[in-house]
Amino acid sequence: MIDDAKSWGENLILDGFTYDFITGGAPTDATIRLAWLDKQLPEHAGLNGQSAEFKPQPWRQLAKVLREMGHAEDARQVSIAFEKRLRKADLIGQTPVLAKDLCPQRSWIYRKTSRILHWWFGALTGYGYRPLRLLSWVLGVWLFCAAIYWGAALKGGYAPSSPPVFQNPAYTVCKPPKNNWYLCSQLSEAYSGLSPLAYSLDIILPFVDLQQETRWSPLIPTPIDPWYAEFFANWSWQHNIRLLVWFETLFGWLSGLLLAAVVSGLAKRREE
Repeated sequence: MIDDAKSWGENLILDGFTYDFITGGAPTDATIRLAWLDKQLPEHAGLNGQSAEFKPQPWRQLAKVLREMGHAEDARQVSIAFEKRLRKADLIGQTPVLAKDLCPQRSWIYRKTSRILHWWFGALTGYGYRPLRLLSWVLGVWLFCAAIYWGAALKGGYAPSSPPVFQNPAYTVCKPPKNNWYLCSQLSEAYSGLSPLAYSLDIILPFVDLQQETRWSPLIPTPIDPWYAEFFANWSWQHNIRLLVWFETLFGWLSGLLLAAVVSGLAKRREE
């Protein structure tokens, strides 16, 4: 295919148009080529938010040709833009044919859940085309949580998980509120000290045991009756630390599964 931006015009019909390569000085930059795709009829380009007339073939054809020509990054950009356009064209979260008889509430839940998961898939991994982006997220969550754990430890929010250590009369001076287990100099050197960075890393990496999470735990106030008082009268900043630990644990597991799926090709869309 040989063309230039001046020859495009408006309201193009590219559906079914195939070509093997782009040559003759024609632009191969992803930004320019995406602008070319947007020159299609609005309903074909998915610009009107309606899925019925959206044409995916021009997007897949362009990504395929760019990849085969060696423009891998431009092909990835086109593929990512295609996923975003599917969302804009309202093609994400469509109810499966076999589930057309679902009640409106269940269909709404299915649609919203699909769109939320699709958005997060793009934010975390670039729809499978930017797997290293997930590592940046993991790094950010690890350091953020470590900073929070560090502050909690300085406020006396952590204690040894080992009953023989926690209940040892020799370490009574280490207990809050008069003292702090994290900073207590009387605590035996044989017991692994709390390292907020290692503690956070131990939580976010599912299959790694740095002996931090098993040896240290946040101090949570004893629950009181009735049960709903836990969320109101008895709620404290220590409860927030526990919620953060749960969040980081789930994030670590989900990130590991997602990264494995992307690397193995189970989640990455085929570039056709």
